[in-house]
Amino acid sequence: MSIRTPEPAVTEAATGAREAPARIESGLSWRMLLSELGVAGPTCPSCGHGFEKMPQRKRACPKCSVILYSRKRAFDGAKSLLTETQARDDAAQGSLRSFVQIGGMPEPEVDALLLFLHGQLGRVPTAHEVVAEILMRQAATHAEAWNWGLYRNARFNLAEALVRQGRREDALNLFLEVLLLDLNGPRNMGTKDPEVVRLFPPFDPSTAFLAPGAIGRAVDVMADLSLSSDEVEKRFISLDGSTEPLRGLPRSAVDAWRDLKRVFANGRR
Repeated sequence: MSIRTPEPAVTEAATGAREAPARIESGLSWRMLLSELGVAGPTCPSCGHGFEKMPQRKRACPKCSVILYSRKRAFDGAKSLLTETQARDDAAQGSLRSFVQIGGMPEPEVDALLLFLHGQLGRVPTAHEVVAEILMRQAATHAEAWNWGLYRNARFNLAEALVRQGRREDALNLFLEVLLLDLNGPRNMGTKDPEVVRLFPPFDPSTAFLAPGAIGRAVDVMADLSLSSDEVEKRFISLDGSTEPLRGLPRSAVDAWRDLKRVFANGRR
């Protein structure tokens, strides 16, 4: 099955400007990708300014003007102040931890994936890269089972992961793909049995629902990229038949754009 994906997580482009973990030869564990980011306590991680009490939400440091995020970090759960870059890295590490501890992904399976990516990269992968690879594999599994609702969710989560990496072009393409799927009413089939498919088609536009979160995220990225409506339309129309999941949809991208254009116009006001 051919599934359209952004550049693989194992490419150098996926790492951005972040410093990769040191090269190691053996004993890979996903826990090695968790790091003690930011400062645990009311101190700016950028300039060392001390706050009288711990900020409870996003704010600028009064001394250096760096935007700070207040959250429990993935490394140890300590309430910490983080810069924007640290907050993105922490979110990726939190996603990785969730896959293992909540998402039911066995540790040996994650560690085996780390070993695979290490062989591809020649270095230890970042949490961003591992999370992206997990989501791409999950999407492929859902597509093979014709679970299109779950496929849609995996693609949305992958788009969010790419935003954290600063890969907004790739992320927008995925957000648009998700919206095209939403406008077609994806179903979780779990079977390709012709009789079942005849009675319950994998896509039903009458059940279509555009999630506000998906619309909002797409609008945010469009604004970040300073794209015009015409430029977004070209991207959206190009989705038609670009991958197997998008071939033969009840509503083509050309047809669906008429609705989506109005939604985007309202979202940008």
